Amino acid sequence: LDPAQIDPSGKTDIASWSITHDGKTLAYALTVSGSDKTTLYFMDVETGKNLDLTYTNFRSTVLWDRDGQGFHYQHQDP
Repeated sequence: LDPAQIDPSGKTDIASWSITHDGKTLAYALTVSGSDKTTLYFMDVETGKNLDLTYTNFRSTVLWDRDGQGFHYQHQDP
């Protein structure tokens, strides 16, 4: 995952990432211009393609369930 390939302007960075215990799914949050509000994406590691699921204004990190079917996060008020 290369932020320079995602955004050649250099304004986007990886804020956090977490991979399932089986290594199949990656959750990663991108920030633009250092904002604390990130966008959370999910990627199929084998194919390198994003899944059709995103969360905007995400302000946390992901903690995966053991089976990789769900995750937890802590909600932070704005």
